[in-house]
Amino acid sequence: MSRQTKGPEHVATQPAHEPVHEMTSLTALFFRYSRRRTSLFIAALLCSTALLVFRSGGQARGRTVDQALFSILSRRGLQLVPDSTLWLDPLDRTRFVSALFLAKLPEQHTDVYFARLRANRNSVVDLFSLHNLTRTPLAEELQLVRSGVRVACLSRVRGEYEAVVVFDLRGEEPHITAGWSQRQRVQNAITNLQTSGRSQGFGKVRYVFAAPRAQARLEASSDEFLLRMDEGAAEVRVDLLALETSAADFGLEGPDLVVQHQYKGAPGGISWVVDTVRSLPFVGPEPVDWLERRVFGLRDLIQRAKHRVLGGTRRELSAEVAEELGVSEEETRRRLSATINDPELKWPPPDLSPLMAPSLDHEGVWVPVVDDPFVSTYPNAPPAFYQTFLRPDLERVFSKVFIVLWDPRQVQLRVMTGTQEPESVTGSLGAGMIPRDSKLLQRVVGGFNGGFQAVHGEFGVMSDGEVYLPPKPWSATVGLLRDGRPTMGSWLPAPAGVREYRESWATAQIPSNLIEYRQNLTSLVEDGTYNPWSRWYWGAASPNAEEQTFIYRTGICLTEEHYLAYFWGPSLGPKSLGEAMLSVRCIRGMHLDMNHVHTGFEFFNIVPRSQPLPALGRALDTANEFEGDVPGMPALHMRARRAVKPMIHMNFPRYVARDPRDFFYLTQVPTLPGPPVDTGEVFSTKGLPHAGWPHAFARLVMPELTLVRIDPRRAMPEPMAWPGLEKPIAYLTEVPMRSHQEGWEALWYRERTAGYSMGVGHVPRGGKVLFYGPVLTEDSVANAALGVDQDGFLLYAETSSEDRSLCSRMRSAGVERALILSEGARLAFVVGSETMDLQGFERLVNPAEALKFFGNDRPAAEVLFPEVQPRPYGVWAHLQDARVRYLKLEGPSRFLGPQ
Repeated sequence: MSRQTKGPEHVATQPAHEPVHEMTSLTALFFRYSRRRTSLFIAALLCSTALLVFRSGGQARGRTVDQALFSILSRRGLQLVPDSTLWLDPLDRTRFVSALFLAKLPEQHTDVYFARLRANRNSVVDLFSLHNLTRTPLAEELQLVRSGVRVACLSRVRGEYEAVVVFDLRGEEPHITAGWSQRQRVQNAITNLQTSGRSQGFGKVRYVFAAPRAQARLEASSDEFLLRMDEGAAEVRVDLLALETSAADFGLEGPDLVVQHQYKGAPGGISWVVDTVRSLPFVGPEPVDWLERRVFGLRDLIQRAKHRVLGGTRRELSAEVAEELGVSEEETRRRLSATINDPELKWPPPDLSPLMAPSLDHEGVWVPVVDDPFVSTYPNAPPAFYQTFLRPDLERVFSKVFIVLWDPRQVQLRVMTGTQEPESVTGSLGAGMIPRDSKLLQRVVGGFNGGFQAVHGEFGVMSDGEVYLPPKPWSATVGLLRDGRPTMGSWLPAPAGVREYRESWATAQIPSNLIEYRQNLTSLVEDGTYNPWSRWYWGAASPNAEEQTFIYRTGICLTEEHYLAYFWGPSLGPKSLGEAMLSVRCIRGMHLDMNHVHTGFEFFNIVPRSQPLPALGRALDTANEFEGDVPGMPALHMRARRAVKPMIHMNFPRYVARDPRDFFYLTQVPTLPGPPVDTGEVFSTKGLPHAGWPHAFARLVMPELTLVRIDPRRAMPEPMAWPGLEKPIAYLTEVPMRSHQEGWEALWYRERTAGYSMGVGHVPRGGKVLFYGPVLTEDSVANAALGVDQDGFLLYAETSSEDRSLCSRMRSAGVERALILSEGARLAFVVGSETMDLQGFERLVNPAEALKFFGNDRPAAEVLFPEVQPRPYGVWAHLQDARVRYLKLEGPSRFLGPQ
């Protein structure tokens, strides 16, 4: 399409003797020159066309065009699956047409590929572009079929069909870029062009079977898909128009379907440019890394020179830190007075020794996060978070490491995958967002960044039991055990005699009790030693650079007291970050992501909209604080703040919305004694058996009524108890009814991703019954009852005489539904060698006829694979550098140090 300018119009109206505009003169000269060189231009055009025809893609012939395509793909190491090619356009060697097909690399599973090429009946003239649309090393895509504007295939993992994948040829779904700016839409189009070969990309929806199928076949007509599953199963017709709306419209009977839509986070600025340029085949990572290093090095040089000249007094530097933390000196002192020094609690740990003298105000001092309107707290619980800072680098007095410490007994760590990072090895689409569950979101208290992108090492990721990237040997790992406790350590080595990385043995190493993990590099700190694995590459440095890059870096560690800590700071090298971890007494430390646009920690306070947020008493600092809606949850509203104000470069609030990159989020764990009852009376944990803090029981004694809260995580009922727990600390005498009777309901428990959930009523799928009993109502006359409150505690109620108030009084303690216990069933505690009832009298118990509660005295966190010891670089580097889904980059290893 020609571009019109004012030049030709202007020339047409000017007298011949008058001078014309300079641009007009140049244009006229160009056309006069062109007319004299017509033959030359035609020859140049023919040469360009010939070059285009015979470009590097080459050409191939065969009996059919599919055979020609098979031949040209073979030159690239790809094996085309016969009869799998879907031509999206009429064949025409004078223009580029599109095709989708199944192909695979040697010894790998089939993937769906998209290609643009020029072809006719029996030849492929030019293969212009080739893109893998699925990239699923652990899954194979089969039976590619087309119906109208959609293409579908089956996804099979380990011999069983797990999902139907539907591609929309019209492009990505509109919701993906809804609300984006024009700049972000252009950025997305460029990214799509790089990754899929089309600026509009492909729409993608996965329909995952709740239970894998041994057999399945997918066919298509002009307006629907036809799915046959298992021998003898009825045909299932799929309405294409309903695919985008509801899983129920899929038409399956029996097993449910999980619908996974494609989502993306809005692209950033500089970070997007860097990633885009780095992925260009004619650029690659090395020039970008070199440029980044020079820019960061120059900034570091300027900062050091500035502080040498201008400096700052101790008072000025202390005031600067207070401003960055957003807490005044008066507020800091008030918070310090809230610190609980309970020997049984063992929280917080001792203060840290500053690494630089003279130290600044409160440097290394654990300041509790209390009475903060931006941080959710649990009633009658000690502070769950503490913060402090250290200056670890004598040459960079301006460089500070800010530390957030939390107690895993009160705060649970979870791993969430992004919508784009990491790519799943089975094709599963990451949600990139904390589940939109009201109860869960009200427990969310914090979030922070994950590790490196997959392209920079492909370190393992698993979330909610789903493996997105398999584990790499010897990698630093943070994970979540099935019982809800965090774990950190170095991953297992490869099996004996293995020299090549294979996902089969890598995924087989994952322990059955590990349900989430995130890996990154090797351990930065291990058992009091910095960099015990002798790694050189810690990010942002060229492979052969002589020194590290000083940049924003983050990390996470497990302390010797079994607490977890997050580290963030600017102008840090890996050694500075490691020194800070050693000061915090970390026994396992892991480097997380880097650069200011990717890193940060946020605190949250999320409540129902019907409940007012805590009074703020001042104007909102909109640069660092947020108040408003929870995305996708109109019934909730929230406050959020950055842990440190200099984290301002990161999108905010980030970790309650949908994010393209993986991250961690933190949820509140209820602990006893818990909230007061409606009358204001408070439970007490004094004089009751326990297995360490948090307490297993809390009691409230009222006239003619005693209520006991039982934390099933600490006093585990016998069927739920973890292996190895052998010490009963309480009994429910005379086991309640184990058989169902008409009108009775169940007290059930069900295994969750982490830990158990419990309830009274209909037993959900996967649930198991503790016992049955009649439901407690306002009209019930009973002496004892047991229910589950809103925080997951069991609540036992016992009266001294039968009356009708038991139901209402249990509701005042948060129990909506309870079961009446059988006559004679009573709660009894084990105190020393005796078993005592609630009145303090010794009670005879027959263990065979009682429900046992075992004391769970496991530590709050533990080291993962403590038997794995640091090894020399030559042992671990080869397998850590192995590629899972990205082709191995040419050039020197990323892990080499200065030569």
